[in-house]
Amino acid sequence: MRFRTRLFLALALAGVIPLVFLALGVRREVDRRLSAEYRARVDGAVRRIRADLTRESTAIQGRLGAFAAQLAADDRFRRAVVENDPASRAWVLDWGRGAIRQSGLAVLQLQDSSGRILSSGHFRQEYDRVRPELPAFLARSGGWPALAEARTFLASHPGSYRVLLHAGLAAALLGRTEEARAMLERVRTESASGDFPAESARWYLERIGGPREKAALKAYLERQGSAASSGEAG
Repeated sequence: MRFRTRLFLALALAGVIPLVFLALGVRREVDRRLSAEYRARVDGAVRRIRADLTRESTAIQGRLGAFAAQLAADDRFRRAVVENDPASRAWVLDWGRGAIRQSGLAVLQLQDSSGRILSSGHFRQEYDRVRPELPAFLARSGGWPALAEARTFLASHPGSYRVLLHAGLAAALLGRTEEARAMLERVRTESASGDFPAESARWYLERIGGPREKAALKAYLERQGSAASSGEAG
């Protein structure tokens, strides 16, 4: 091997080896910074979620506390629970429906210490059923926020096209466009042509993913709100 060749190889190695170590160092530093940034974002998201949960829990506790105070001061509640008065009992049965609308909650049940349901806002016909597991579970939580599974309309009617329609719109609202499109397409093709779910799904599918989607979703939600208000007024 000639001297010039050996010199070239030596210089090449002298130049390449530091570059290799530099690249490894840069990669390690980039990984460290990206990991630190990711951890900071996750920690920030966790703090925001905890703050939101705390704020929402405080608001719900305040509303439930106000309901408890109102019931304690109402003679109709005492007559229904203690004296089993028929008229007062009917009032208690209907209490849950008005209370859940007033509070804005999705689930609301009034139970006694044995777990018997006195009034239910989301399922009126659940009264007099005994569900002792929920009070026992809440008692074991020691006053801390607890997560419990509840039977709702969405869980009881998963195949309802109106439920699928609203689930699709919720997915669209969260930015899950493909999931929303699949659910809305199912509603459009499987439900009866001309019915409310099919027509609403078709109307929104024409706008999903386009510049008119945000305005369409807002218009749909406003229309549903107006319809619900008219139904309550009637």
